[in-house]
Amino acid sequence: MKCVAYVDGSFKYAREPETGKEVGVYGSGVYMQFEWSVEPILTSFGGSDPGFARLRNVAGELRAALYVIQQVVMMDVKELTLDLYYDYDGIEKWVTGEWKANKPETQYYRDEVRKIMEKVKITFHHVKGHTGVFGNETADRLANQGCREEAIKLGLVM
Repeated sequence: MKCVAYVDGSFKYAREPETGKEVGVYGSGVYMQFEWSVEPILTSFGGSDPGFARLRNVAGELRAALYVIQQVVMMDVKELTLDLYYDYDGIEKWVTGEWKANKPETQYYRDEVRKIMEKVKITFHHVKGHTGVFGNETADRLANQGCREEAIKLGLVM
């Protein structure tokens, strides 16, 4: 069984209406298709954790990748494989060790994905962003939507 997923992240500064203080919000976008399903799963969500927010759009892409991988594990399907498409190289390179994960957030991501790879075969695929690849463009749009959703949830103005 196979799952194909595209992930992307976005980052925006939003303002507190009363003080004008800027707050960093990141968004995650996911386009996920299981081979046994006709319809893809489209997901967007945001965050504003200051540690992750300092990673800007990378935070959203990391969170999106973790979301997809955790969803695949929850499916609990024998021999399920995941083809994970991304446009930020760290999605793969922190996991493989090609890049050193220096920040607590990237270390957390690396460690979580490595644990999950003991249960699920993940193949990483880099795609160049903003080149018309449908799944990647959809994930990008959803990541931007996630930023807006997070700002609204927090009562911020973009």
